[in-house]
Amino acid sequence: MDLSIWPATVHDKPTLARAYADYMAEIVPGQNPANSAPYFNDYWQEPTRRFPYLFGYDTPAGFAFVRDPEEPDLDFEMAEFCVYPGHRRTGLGTRVLPLIFDVHPGRWELCILRTNVAGLAFWPPALTKARVRDLRMREDETSRDYRFSVP
Repeated sequence: MDLSIWPATVHDKPTLARAYADYMAEIVPGQNPANSAPYFNDYWQEPTRRFPYLFGYDTPAGFAFVRDPEEPDLDFEMAEFCVYPGHRRTGLGTRVLPLIFDVHPGRWELCILRTNVAGLAFWPPALTKARVRDLRMREDETSRDYRFSVP
């Protein structure tokens, strides 16, 4: 059984909506759930700009939302990335990144909220293992942002 990524379909949307709400509650504690998914539906309405993925082995073990930020110096943004709790600390997240980057080569950005402690710990070594190029980081009081390129 091989690790793979696949596009999330409308059929996956209800299950993914629940997983996304749990993920948002985890990274933004205390936020009103009604406000936690302002762009969720856009992923099924803008198929040339937004790319919802599931990843795992036989069944979903996480999701990634990739989007075209329509900025002249960026090709893609990792808008959301979540390994489901039962699959964390297995190396799955690090192993799936190259599969995502293979589908979307170019200049990337990802932003991690400072409230997302697990994400702040995950991304630096994951990006190093993914062998991204031209890695730059900037930080402010709300987030840490990475920009990089993948072949």
